[in-house]
Amino acid sequence: MGFKYFTINEGGESKLNVERSIFLGKSFYVDKKSKIKEFVDGERKKNLKANHVAWGAVIFENEEILELFSDDGEPSNSAGAPILREIKRKNLKNTLVTVVRYFGGKKLGKRGLIDAYSKCAYMAIDNSKLKEVIPVGKFEIQFSYENFGEISYEVNKNHGVIKNIDYEKMRIQIEIPEDLEKIFITSIKNRFQKIEFKKI
Repeated sequence: MGFKYFTINEGGESKLNVERSIFLGKSFYVDKKSKIKEFVDGERKKNLKANHVAWGAVIFENEEILELFSDDGEPSNSAGAPILREIKRKNLKNTLVTVVRYFGGKKLGKRGLIDAYSKCAYMAIDNSKLKEVIPVGKFEIQFSYENFGEISYEVNKNHGVIKNIDYEKMRIQIEIPEDLEKIFITSIKNRFQKIEFKKI
C-alpha cells in the first residue's frame, strides 16, 4: 500500500441524544481483524443495558485492506455501514469505531438511524488524535566503506531513514517511502556495482 493514510493515535469518544435514544461512540487503534471482537465485547460489558453495539473498521493486514462492519440487530446498513463510511471519509486505516445505542422508546426510521450513527461516529473520530502513516519499504544493503557517504546521500534524498548500521560487515538496514522505492532502487543499482541489495 504505497500511499499515506491516517490512524488513531489517541482514541476519542462522543455522546449523542436523538429522540431519547442515547448513542455513545468510541474510536480505537486496531491492526488485526482478530482483535475487533475483543474491543466490541469490551464495549458490551461496559454497557450491559444497551440495545445495540454497532461498529465499523478498516484494517490493513497481510497487504490487504479489509472494510468490515456490523449493524448488530439494527436494520440492514443503517448502523455499521454509516460508521464505516465515516472512517473511510477520513482516510483512516487500522481503525475501529463502535457506537453503542440505548433505545429511548421511539423508533427513528432507517434514515434517522443512518444520520445518528454517522454523526456519532464522526464526533468520536473528530475527538480523536490522529497520526499520519507513510508506508515504507525495508532494505538491507552491504557495501564497501568508501561508498557509505554516497549511499547515505541517496537514502536521505529519497526521504529514507537508516535504521541500523553494522560497521564490521558494512551493512545497513534502511526504510524508504514505498512511493519512492523504484526511484531509489534504480539510482542505487545505476551508481553502485559491487553492493548486495535486498528487500527485507
